[in-house]
Amino acid sequence: MKINLLAGLIIALPLVLVGCGKKDAPAQAASSEQTATTTSTEVTPEQQAAIDSLDKPNPEAIKVEGESASGDVAASAAN
Repeated sequence: MKINLLAGLIIALPLVLVGCGKKDAPAQAASSEQTATTTSTEVTPEQQAAIDSLDKPNPEAIKVEGESASGDVAASAAN
């Protein structure tokens, strides 16, 4: 009986403490989000070049079965 009561208190106590806690943290989080958005919008030319190089697809990695990247299939079909 005492074990059940103790287990209930162990489960309920953190929930009560979180529910009754002060709500000052969201105000601080909102101010830190504003500073993060102002610094993250600045992209340097070097960063943009790295992003552009990653956005280009690699034609060798996207081969369709039966085709090659150099067009050998089209040349052999023409013969």
